[in-house]
Amino acid sequence: MKITTETTLGIGALLALQLLTALAAIGLLARVSPAVERILEENVYSEEAVEDMLTVFTTPGVLGPDDEAAFQRAFERAEGNVTEDEEGPLLDIVREDAAAALTGDRTARRRVVQALQDLADVNRASMQRSDERARRLGAAGAWAAAMLGFVGFLVSVLLYRRLTQRLVLPLVHMDLALREVAGGDAHRRVPPLDGPVETVRLGTNINRVLDRTLARKRPVAAPPAGDRAVLLHVVDRLTGPVLLLDAEASVVLGNRAGLGVWCDAEDAVVSGIREAVAGGTPPVGWRVQAIPGTKLWWVEQEEPGDDAAE
Repeated sequence: MKITTETTLGIGALLALQLLTALAAIGLLARVSPAVERILEENVYSEEAVEDMLTVFTTPGVLGPDDEAAFQRAFERAEGNVTEDEEGPLLDIVREDAAAALTGDRTARRRVVQALQDLADVNRASMQRSDERARRLGAAGAWAAAMLGFVGFLVSVLLYRRLTQRLVLPLVHMDLALREVAGGDAHRRVPPLDGPVETVRLGTNINRVLDRTLARKRPVAAPPAGDRAVLLHVVDRLTGPVLLLDAEASVVLGNRAGLGVWCDAEDAVVSGIREAVAGGTPPVGWRVQAIPGTKLWWVEQEEPGDDAAE
């Protein structure tokens, strides 16, 4: 994955969570506000009307036309703001006994006052239910916002760790390798990196540049001509009998086939090879050649078809 893709995804996730948190907070306020307004519109107004009607009955002396008019206005407000099913029957009682209660009938007044008290209780219970509903909405919104904030925190930590491991640490490894090479460690290189495509490619290119630059400064030494290990490796790769003799016709080395033939060959063959080293003619079936620039002779047995090919 590229650096731009990783950073875009990480930052985009954080911005999305922040936007989601903001939308959740707006939604919470949008749901809690109507719940509070409902308490005011549906219950508080009815409570005020009930209080006004009860106040009329607390007036000392005989109730006059003004008291009756005030009672009627409060009753109309309560009747126009019915929000609960229990309010209807109670208002019917008040409507039926209001006239008698206002004229001083104790029984009617008692029934009206009891109905108004029950009406107040109904509205208070409704207010309590609305308050509990608003509290539940607030608690749910608070927990939702807290969860979104916690998820945002986790995403931030994961993004920080990912960017540190896949972007910052590779840069630290590159810087450390370059400083150690500059300090004299010619073998130091950038280790294999686990990161975006750009950082992996950068580490590979740094190693290539270091290899080429240090190769120019460090001379390549050829293996010595008398290195037995190198010569034996070359000779042993040949399938036919091969021997390497010195100026005294002694075996310096040979492959397995050559040493086996040399040990099992007749004395005439061995003597012929030694004479060929001294300048004579090699025995039939053998080729003896001097190696230029050395005091060594290359001895190999000819294949059966060599003479015919020649």
